[in-house]
Amino acid sequence: MKDLKISHKIFLLSGAMLLVFFLVVSWMYLDAKRNYVQARRDEIRHVVEAAWGVLDYYASLADSGQLDQGEAQRKAIAAVGSLRFDDDNYYWINDFGPRMVMHPFNRELIGEDLSDYRDPQGKALFVEMAELCRRDGQGFIQYVWHKPGSTLPAGKVSFVKQLPQWDWIVGAGVYTDDIDRHLAKVFYTTFGVFLALLIGAVSFTLIVSRQISLPLGQAVDAMEKLGSGNFDVHLGMARKDEIGRMANAIDACVGNLRKLFEAIRSM
Repeated sequence: MKDLKISHKIFLLSGAMLLVFFLVVSWMYLDAKRNYVQARRDEIRHVVEAAWGVLDYYASLADSGQLDQGEAQRKAIAAVGSLRFDDDNYYWINDFGPRMVMHPFNRELIGEDLSDYRDPQGKALFVEMAELCRRDGQGFIQYVWHKPGSTLPAGKVSFVKQLPQWDWIVGAGVYTDDIDRHLAKVFYTTFGVFLALLIGAVSFTLIVSRQISLPLGQAVDAMEKLGSGNFDVHLGMARKDEIGRMANAIDACVGNLRKLFEAIRSM
């Protein structure tokens, strides 16, 4: 390390600082990604709990005799079926059969037995939803579903919650490609800033290295010539920093030595 040139040491220092900065930026990105995914999952859970509250309200009206159960269920289905969040995300209701009770877009599924319904990856998602709610009452599930407005199925993460009065399961979810798009935007923004800083740091390092290592190299060459008895040395650096002061001191030293040797020669 001590035998390296000054310019190499400057580049090593800059590289070490950039590496630390890269690791910090990477950690910040991963932490932001984890927080965003968790925030989206929390959002899904909250909106499903809100829809569950609507269903629970109508179930309580039926239990108290204020509404006939059939009428309460029709009103509950109509209320939840019209709800949306994040512009076009929706809710659905199925039972533990599992059978589809309400779906605002795939109306052909309503009343259908979903025991054998599988996503494009072979997952019996409605069976797993029923098992999850029987075991825990609620929870998250990931699967693949046809996205409205798209010809290809997309990954989806959903939250489902049991309504015990009617043995219903209400659920909602978000498509993971929406999450991926947001994270990609964060990724490109973050590392675009890092790339700009990297280019700036390399350019600044090159400039500083040339301003330090080049005059130092000239000073070393001058001292080597002086050591070999060559007094034809003049740096003439118009600088006011430490390197300029050193160059002026070398020029003055060479001038004094030249005068001394000329005096000795004349004697």
